[in-house]
Amino acid sequence: MLSNYVKRREAELASEDELAKATIPMDWGLDTVALEPSTANPHQQLLNYVIHHQDRSELYYQPQPTTEYSYSGSHLSFPSNLQTETPENNIVQCQVFETRTRSRAVILLPHWNAENNRYNGLASLLRAVGITTLQITLPYHQGRRPPEMSNADYLLSANLGRTIRSVRQAVLDCRLAIDWLEQRGYQHIGLVGSSLGSAIGFVLTAHERRIKTAALLLMGSDFADTVWMSDATRHIQAAIRQVLTLAELRQIWSVISPTAYAAKLRNRPLRVLVVSGREDRVCHPHLTQQGIDALTQEEVDYEWKAWSCGHYTLGAVPYKFYLAAQLVRFLRRTL
Repeated sequence: MLSNYVKRREAELASEDELAKATIPMDWGLDTVALEPSTANPHQQLLNYVIHHQDRSELYYQPQPTTEYSYSGSHLSFPSNLQTETPENNIVQCQVFETRTRSRAVILLPHWNAENNRYNGLASLLRAVGITTLQITLPYHQGRRPPEMSNADYLLSANLGRTIRSVRQAVLDCRLAIDWLEQRGYQHIGLVGSSLGSAIGFVLTAHERRIKTAALLLMGSDFADTVWMSDATRHIQAAIRQVLTLAELRQIWSVISPTAYAAKLRNRPLRVLVVSGREDRVCHPHLTQQGIDALTQEEVDYEWKAWSCGHYTLGAVPYKFYLAAQLVRFLRRTL
């Protein structure tokens, strides 16, 4: 009975989620990654860009430091390293749930289109057990959206270049947030990422050695595969499939794909927690398994909890209580 309920509820929530998303036509997005648009072979242009930067990913995901942090009350803001055509998106917004003792902290990366305050309960719980939580607003989310948009469709869409730029921007923003935490005296830093936040968090962890522990919730593997198969991205699939095959999309989005950087986790003093749902139709179980296989191959110290929920129902009763308890135990033990 529980399985039938989960499947039914997942389908309902996926349908509701889909209605709110805008359909953006397929676009190579060359201008968004500072390439001169060309009618000759935009596919090859973008692919050359990806190959160049993936081979140099340490530089690609290395931010320029900033001193322009503004912290008041529980609100932190600073300029993003990547300046986009949307002024609101160029200022990183964070909510900080700070403890009295500055020792342990986590970066919290929400899921795609997460509403305001969705993770406040978890952040407050972590603060209560002595872990500061810095919840970052992802690119084009909440106050970083253009005023005419009601959703965060500019982060993930069929505009291939802009999606690449947005994921890169999120990683750079997080690394600047870690700089700020370090300047405030935090020595033990981890992250919690959910869904798209876990994909960004994986890429971040691969390039940021100051992260010592990572909780990756609803984790996939290859970025393109997840979008291609997800119930949450049917509108994106429809636009892209008119132009590209899955193999071609894998190549283009490899520069932002988690498992492309799994080898960077080898020989790291890193602890990883993966929580997934056996009824997940967004990050399908076989994609999570591929991510787990990559961690295994690189001899990463991880633990994996696969529950009988789906993607959306992980945040519902009773699973959200199981998750909160699991996160508290894991972070207190590993941070």
